[in-house]
Amino acid sequence: MLVAYREDDPEHITVDLSDEEWVVDILVFLNEHGGDVPEALLTHMRSWPWANEMVRQYVAIAEALAARDATRLTTAIQEAETHDLVTHAARMRIILAQQTHDRAPLERARPVLQRLGDRRSLRRLEEVMVAVSQARKKRSSGEVNTE
Repeated sequence: MLVAYREDDPEHITVDLSDEEWVVDILVFLNEHGGDVPEALLTHMRSWPWANEMVRQYVAIAEALAARDATRLTTAIQEAETHDLVTHAARMRIILAQQTHDRAPLERARPVLQRLGDRRSLRRLEEVMVAVSQARKKRSSGEVNTE
């Protein structure tokens, strides 16, 4: 897990359901990278009798990501924010913007990430901002995006 954080790369994640100490951190990391969360992990976490609202919010976001449903993801992010998962919601807005090519979620995320001094997420936000701008230019000029 530490290598994944250091390298900022979900490819370094190994999901071990027998090690419950890290499963929530793994889920959050995969969510915030727009990664596919193994269904076994989600099933495992849904079965927890002690799962609190925070865990349920992380799972709802992962489910929306897996469904590739921007409307559902928007709702899950808003719901997470109402349950005080403000940092996760801000980081997830970067993923939402990346998926929808919409700048609005980035503008909502920026002040939160700036207040936190979250340079990694702000760097990613800027990268997505550039990609969204390029995608919009291609659409307006009639080019087809094959991504």
